Amino acid sequence: MLKKLLLSLILIPISCGIAAADTSTIVKAERFYKQHEWASAAAMYYLLIDGNPENAGYYGRAIVSDGMRGDTAAQMRTMRLALDHHLTFDTLFSHVETESMQLGEADVYERFLLLLKEREPWMTRAVDARLMSYYAFRRNPEASVRYAETMLSGMPDDENALYILAQGYLGEGDLTEAMKVYERIISINPRSYTALLYLGNAAADAGEKSKALEYLNKAKEIKPTPYVTALIERLSTTE
Repeated sequence: MLKKLLLSLILIPISCGIAAADTSTIVKAERFYKQHEWASAAAMYYLLIDGNPENAGYYGRAIVSDGMRGDTAAQMRTMRLALDHHLTFDTLFSHVETESMQLGEADVYERFLLLLKEREPWMTRAVDARLMSYYAFRRNPEASVRYAETMLSGMPDDENALYILAQGYLGEGDLTEAMKVYERIISINPRSYTALLYLGNAAADAGEKSKALEYLNKAKEIKPTPYVTALIERLSTTE
Protein backbone atom coordinates (compact mmCIF):
# COMPACT_ATOMS: atom_id res chain seq x y z
CA MET A 1 0.00 0.00 0.00
CA LEU A 2 2.81 2.38 0.96
CA LYS A 3 4.64 1.48 -2.26
CA LYS A 4 1.56 2.38 -4.36
CA LEU A 5 1.18 5.69 -2.53
CA LEU A 6 4.81 6.64 -3.10
CA LEU A 7 4.53 5.71 -6.78
CA SER A 8 1.45 7.88 -7.21
CA LEU A 9 3.20 10.82 -5.55
CA ILE A 10 6.11 10.42 -7.96
CA LEU A 11 3.84 10.26 -11.00
CA ILE A 12 1.80 13.38 -10.11
CA PRO A 13 4.55 15.92 -10.91
CA ILE A 14 5.48 13.99 -14.05
CA SER A 15 1.91 14.10 -15.41
CA CYS A 16 1.60 17.75 -14.41
CA GLY A 17 4.81 18.47 -16.25
CA ILE A 18 3.45 16.81 -19.42
CA ALA A 19 0.21 18.80 -19.21
CA ALA A 20 2.16 22.03 -18.68
CA ALA A 21 4.35 21.25 -21.68
CA ASP A 22 1.27 20.63 -23.84
CA THR A 23 -0.32 23.88 -22.69
CA SER A 24 2.86 25.81 -23.40
CA THR A 25 3.12 24.31 -26.89
CA ILE A 26 -0.53 25.12 -27.63
CA VAL A 27 0.00 28.75 -26.59
CA LYS A 28 3.10 29.02 -28.75
CA ALA A 29 1.41 27.32 -31.72
CA GLU A 30 -1.58 29.65 -31.56
CA ARG A 31 0.63 32.73 -31.20
CA PHE A 32 2.79 31.79 -34.19
CA TYR A 33 -0.32 30.95 -36.22
CA LYS A 34 -2.01 34.29 -35.45
CA GLN A 35 1.19 36.16 -36.24
CA HIS A 36 1.52 34.29 -39.56
CA GLU A 37 4.90 32.85 -38.60
CA TRP A 38 4.11 29.76 -40.64
CA ALA A 39 7.30 27.70 -40.24
CA SER A 40 7.24 28.10 -36.44
CA ALA A 41 3.48 27.42 -36.31
CA ALA A 42 3.90 24.23 -38.33
CA ALA A 43 6.73 23.06 -36.07
CA MET A 44 4.57 23.58 -32.98
CA TYR A 45 1.60 21.75 -34.48
CA TYR A 46 3.85 18.82 -35.41
CA LEU A 47 4.82 18.58 -31.72
CA LEU A 48 1.17 18.69 -30.71
CA ILE A 49 0.29 15.98 -33.23
CA ASP A 50 2.98 13.72 -31.72
CA GLY A 51 1.26 13.93 -28.38
CA ASN A 52 -2.32 14.11 -29.63
CA PRO A 53 -2.49 12.16 -32.91
CA GLU A 54 -6.30 12.02 -32.81
CA ASN A 55 -6.76 15.84 -32.81
CA ALA A 56 -7.89 16.73 -36.36
CA GLY A 57 -7.57 20.47 -35.72
CA TYR A 58 -3.80 20.19 -35.29
CA TYR A 59 -3.42 18.46 -38.66
CA GLY A 60 -5.60 21.11 -40.31
CA ARG A 61 -3.50 23.98 -38.98
CA ALA A 62 -0.24 22.23 -39.81
CA ILE A 63 -1.36 21.64 -43.40
CA VAL A 64 -2.52 25.25 -43.77
CA SER A 65 0.71 26.58 -42.25
CA ASP A 66 2.73 24.53 -44.72
CA GLY A 67 0.43 25.60 -47.53
CA MET A 68 1.02 29.25 -46.72
CA ARG A 69 4.76 28.73 -47.19
CA GLY A 70 4.39 26.47 -50.22
CA ASP A 71 5.79 23.32 -48.61
CA THR A 72 3.78 20.69 -50.47
CA ALA A 73 6.02 17.83 -49.32
CA ALA A 74 5.24 18.65 -45.68
CA GLN A 75 1.53 18.86 -46.48
CA MET A 76 1.61 15.38 -47.99
CA ARG A 77 3.47 13.96 -45.00
CA THR A 78 0.94 15.45 -42.60
CA MET A 79 -1.99 14.19 -44.65
CA ARG A 80 -0.60 10.64 -44.71
CA LEU A 81 0.08 10.81 -40.98
CA ALA A 82 -3.54 11.82 -40.39
CA LEU A 83 -4.76 8.85 -42.42
CA ASP A 84 -2.37 6.55 -40.53
CA HIS A 85 -4.14 7.67 -37.36
CA HIS A 86 -7.52 6.85 -38.92
CA LEU A 87 -8.83 10.37 -39.51
CA THR A 88 -11.43 10.39 -42.28
CA PHE A 89 -11.03 12.36 -45.50
CA ASP A 90 -14.06 14.46 -44.66
CA THR A 91 -12.80 15.40 -41.19
CA LEU A 92 -9.37 16.38 -42.47
CA PHE A 93 -10.67 18.31 -45.48
CA SER A 94 -13.20 20.17 -43.33
CA HIS A 95 -10.50 21.43 -40.97
CA VAL A 96 -8.24 22.56 -43.82
CA GLU A 97 -11.20 24.29 -45.48
CA THR A 98 -12.32 26.05 -42.29
CA GLU A 99 -8.82 27.27 -41.40
CA SER A 100 -8.18 28.51 -44.95
CA MET A 101 -11.49 30.37 -45.12
CA GLN A 102 -11.01 31.98 -41.71
CA LEU A 103 -7.60 33.26 -42.84
CA GLY A 104 -9.15 34.65 -46.02
CA GLU A 105 -6.84 32.33 -47.99
CA ALA A 106 -9.33 30.03 -49.71
CA ASP A 107 -6.81 29.17 -52.42
CA VAL A 108 -4.72 27.30 -49.82
CA TYR A 109 -7.57 24.81 -49.54
CA GLU A 110 -8.00 24.65 -53.31
CA ARG A 111 -4.29 24.07 -53.91
CA PHE A 112 -4.24 21.35 -51.25
CA LEU A 113 -7.09 19.49 -52.96
CA LEU A 114 -5.46 19.81 -56.37
CA LEU A 115 -2.19 18.56 -54.87
CA LEU A 116 -3.93 15.47 -53.51
CA LYS A 117 -5.62 14.89 -56.87
CA GLU A 118 -2.18 14.91 -58.54
CA ARG A 119 -0.19 12.96 -55.93
CA GLU A 120 -2.82 10.50 -54.66
CA PRO A 121 -4.95 9.31 -57.61
CA TRP A 122 -6.77 6.79 -55.40
CA MET A 123 -8.35 9.75 -53.58
CA THR A 124 -9.63 11.37 -56.78
CA ARG A 125 -13.35 10.86 -56.24
CA ALA A 126 -13.32 12.17 -52.66
CA VAL A 127 -11.24 15.16 -53.79
CA ASP A 128 -13.47 15.84 -56.82
CA ALA A 129 -16.53 15.95 -54.57
CA ARG A 130 -14.85 18.56 -52.40
CA LEU A 131 -13.67 20.58 -55.42
CA MET A 132 -17.18 20.56 -56.84
CA SER A 133 -18.62 22.01 -53.63
CA TYR A 134 -15.74 24.49 -53.33
CA TYR A 135 -16.22 25.88 -56.85
CA ALA A 136 -19.97 26.11 -56.33
CA PHE A 137 -19.37 28.10 -53.13
CA ARG A 138 -16.88 30.35 -54.93
CA ARG A 139 -19.40 30.88 -57.74
CA ASN A 140 -17.12 29.56 -60.46
CA PRO A 141 -19.68 28.26 -62.99
CA GLU A 142 -17.24 26.72 -65.46
CA ALA A 143 -15.44 24.68 -62.80
CA SER A 144 -18.76 23.83 -61.08
CA VAL A 145 -20.12 22.36 -64.31
CA ARG A 146 -16.91 20.44 -65.00
CA TYR A 147 -16.71 18.81 -61.57
CA ALA A 148 -20.45 18.20 -61.31
CA GLU A 149 -20.33 16.33 -64.62
CA THR A 150 -17.35 14.34 -63.34
CA MET A 151 -19.25 13.31 -60.22
CA LEU A 152 -22.39 12.47 -62.20
CA SER A 153 -20.43 10.21 -64.53
CA GLY A 154 -20.09 7.83 -61.58
CA MET A 155 -23.40 8.55 -59.83
CA PRO A 156 -25.94 9.91 -62.37
CA ASP A 157 -28.67 10.29 -59.71
CA ASP A 158 -26.59 12.38 -57.31
CA GLU A 159 -29.08 15.15 -56.51
CA ASN A 160 -26.52 17.48 -54.95
CA ALA A 161 -24.28 17.26 -58.04
CA LEU A 162 -27.30 17.88 -60.26
CA TYR A 163 -28.20 21.04 -58.37
CA ILE A 164 -24.62 22.29 -58.64
CA LEU A 165 -24.64 21.47 -62.36
CA ALA A 166 -27.88 23.43 -62.86
CA GLN A 167 -26.54 26.42 -60.93
CA GLY A 168 -23.34 26.25 -62.97
CA TYR A 169 -25.30 26.43 -66.20
CA LEU A 170 -27.29 29.38 -64.84
CA GLY A 171 -24.02 31.10 -63.95
CA GLU A 172 -22.86 30.59 -67.53
CA GLY A 173 -26.14 32.05 -68.79
CA ASP A 174 -27.32 28.75 -70.28
CA LEU A 175 -30.95 28.68 -69.14
CA THR A 176 -31.94 25.88 -71.52
CA GLU A 177 -29.37 23.41 -70.13
CA ALA A 178 -30.15 24.45 -66.57
CA MET A 179 -33.85 23.69 -67.02
CA LYS A 180 -33.00 20.30 -68.53
CA VAL A 181 -31.09 19.49 -65.36
CA TYR A 182 -33.99 20.62 -63.14
CA GLU A 183 -36.29 18.37 -65.19
CA ARG A 184 -33.84 15.56 -64.57
CA ILE A 185 -33.95 16.29 -60.84
CA ILE A 186 -37.73 16.05 -60.59
CA SER A 187 -37.67 12.84 -62.60
CA ILE A 188 -35.52 11.44 -59.78
CA ASN A 189 -37.26 13.28 -56.95
CA PRO A 190 -40.74 14.59 -57.89
CA ARG A 191 -40.93 16.45 -54.58
CA SER A 192 -37.87 18.59 -55.18
CA TYR A 193 -39.27 22.00 -54.24
CA THR A 194 -36.34 24.06 -55.55
CA ALA A 195 -36.34 22.37 -58.97
CA LEU A 196 -40.13 22.82 -59.31
CA LEU A 197 -39.80 26.49 -58.40
CA TYR A 198 -37.08 27.13 -60.98
CA LEU A 199 -39.04 25.30 -63.66
CA GLY A 200 -42.24 27.16 -62.77
CA ASN A 201 -40.56 30.55 -62.92
CA ALA A 202 -38.80 29.74 -66.19
CA ALA A 203 -42.07 28.61 -67.78
CA ALA A 204 -43.82 31.75 -66.50
CA ASP A 205 -41.09 33.96 -67.97
CA ALA A 206 -41.43 32.12 -71.28
CA GLY A 207 -45.21 32.77 -71.30
CA GLU A 208 -46.08 29.09 -70.83
CA LYS A 209 -48.76 29.71 -68.21
CA SER A 210 -50.28 26.24 -67.97
CA LYS A 211 -46.88 24.61 -67.69
CA ALA A 212 -45.82 27.15 -65.07
CA LEU A 213 -48.96 26.54 -63.03
CA GLU A 214 -48.40 22.79 -63.15
CA TYR A 215 -44.93 23.14 -61.63
CA LEU A 216 -45.90 25.84 -59.15
CA ASN A 217 -48.97 24.01 -57.86
CA LYS A 218 -46.80 20.97 -57.19
CA ALA A 219 -44.34 23.23 -55.36
CA LYS A 220 -47.20 24.71 -53.31
CA GLU A 221 -48.29 21.23 -52.22
CA ILE A 222 -44.81 20.68 -50.81
CA LYS A 223 -44.29 24.14 -49.28
CA PRO A 224 -47.18 26.64 -49.48
CA THR A 225 -45.15 29.84 -49.14
CA PRO A 226 -46.68 33.32 -49.68
CA TYR A 227 -44.39 33.79 -52.69
CA VAL A 228 -45.61 30.67 -54.50
CA THR A 229 -49.25 31.39 -53.62
CA ALA A 230 -49.01 34.96 -54.94
CA LEU A 231 -47.31 33.81 -58.13
CA ILE A 232 -49.99 31.20 -58.78
CA GLU A 233 -52.75 33.77 -58.19
CA ARG A 234 -51.10 36.25 -60.54
CA LEU A 235 -50.71 33.65 -63.31
CA SER A 236 -54.27 32.40 -62.80
CA THR A 237 -55.78 35.86 -63.23
CA THR A 238 -53.77 36.98 -66.26
CA GLU A 239 -55.13 36.53 -69.75
